[in-house]
Amino acid sequence: MWPSKDPQKALGAALHELREERRLAPQSVADRAELSYDHYSAIEGGHRNPTWGTMRRIAKAFDVSVTELAKREEAQRAD
Repeated sequence: MWPSKDPQKALGAALHELREERRLAPQSVADRAELSYDHYSAIEGGHRNPTWGTMRRIAKAFDVSVTELAKREEAQRAD
């Protein structure tokens, strides 16, 4: 993915990068976060703005903190 000043797109890029690092399929992350594939895919694609609760579930699916996801999103926007 490419850097973006848009927070939604930067979050999506951060999630994509983390998912690739962990070698997980999008469906696997969606299942772990108890989200539909379409919902997770739209978030990772930068097309949806997740709620706080959804972010907590996604963080848990990756076994990271919400803070870690926020840091990764900020790093995407800083590039």
